[in-house]
Amino acid sequence: MTLAAKGHLLARLGRTVEAREVLQTLEDGSPGRYVPPVTVALVYAGLGERAKVFDWLEKAYRAHDVQLVFLPVDPRWAAFRSDPRFLDLLARCGFTRQTTH
Repeated sequence: MTLAAKGHLLARLGRTVEAREVLQTLEDGSPGRYVPPVTVALVYAGLGERAKVFDWLEKAYRAHDVQLVFLPVDPRWAAFRSDPRFLDLLARCGFTRQTTH
C-alpha cells in the first residue's frame, strides 16, 4: 500500500491524527525523493479538505503528474466528480470535452 493510499484510508476511517502525520511526511518529502502532487491531494481528499485537494491537483496539472490519468476511474475521487473544478481539470487533461457557453 502506498503512503498516500494509507493516509487516505486513515482519514476516511476518522484517524485524522495519523492521516495528518502521513500528510506531513508527504509534504516534507526527503532529499532526492519526488512526491507526486496527486498523492498529497489524495490524503486531503480523505480528510475532506476540498480547497487543499484542488490546490494540490492544480500543482499536479502544472507538474504533468502522470497519476492524473487515474482521476476519471479511481473511486477515491468519486466525491469530487460533480465539482466544476474537477470537471474543468478533467477537460484540461483531455479526459472529457470542454463545452463552450
